[in-house]
Amino acid sequence: MKTVPTPRRFSRDSVALFARDSLARRLHHDLLATPVGRAHVLRQLATAESADEATIFDEVRKYCKDPEIEKLVKKHAEDEARHAILFEECVSRQGVTDPGPVADELQVLKVLDKTLEKTEGRGFLASELGGGDTRESVAKAYLLLQVVEERALHQFRQMAPIFAKYDPATAEVLATVIADEERHLKYCYAIVARYAADGAWAETHLQRFRDAEALAFRDVQGANLTALLDRNLLPVNTARFFGIISKLLRNSKMLPYTPTGLAGRTDVRKAA
Repeated sequence: MKTVPTPRRFSRDSVALFARDSLARRLHHDLLATPVGRAHVLRQLATAESADEATIFDEVRKYCKDPEIEKLVKKHAEDEARHAILFEECVSRQGVTDPGPVADELQVLKVLDKTLEKTEGRGFLASELGGGDTRESVAKAYLLLQVVEERALHQFRQMAPIFAKYDPATAEVLATVIADEERHLKYCYAIVARYAADGAWAETHLQRFRDAEALAFRDVQGANLTALLDRNLLPVNTARFFGIISKLLRNSKMLPYTPTGLAGRTDVRKAA
């Protein structure tokens, strides 16, 4: 995959990205300051590492006959399972009541699948994996995983210094996970390069998944803010502030692309 250009410095999208990241850091400073808040976040991270990605890996293994690529897929799957265990150990270390299972509306991959079904008339997990050309199925799976890994890295890097302040042991775990996720992106590039029909085909589907993931992540952000407010996991003033922000995000047409996703867009707009 070729390197995508940096977005124009003062585009509306880049300003929106900066604003969203600033708000996320503000939220995480309050949320991660308490054991119960950390447990909530860590359970979400554990679930994200172990949920529908396992289904994708299982499907890819059916069609991936290249021993070298099979080895990468196996290692990738094992890493994600290990990350889930590590995050669950961090949850237990908080010494609070178990936060319970993560609702479907807070799981990005599940919401992403429903978003594709809504916007394109077909979900990914049920229709595109195993459908049609098997080489295309493998390439699409790893383009989707690339988008998911980009988001994970962006979030992990945001949270790492905050965890370091309040929970150094978890910060060390996160540092290990970040290194793994950076390697996973290289797996994505290698597998897509091997299985995609050509570069243009790969870029088309990568943009599809980035657009859908941005929509899904916006909805997950809104649902997560509602959950945090309902469970009283934020200080009163922070809860009031983010209650207003939640309403604004629901009405916003500015989607939360990652820096990588924003850089890959061809329609980045000039600032108004």
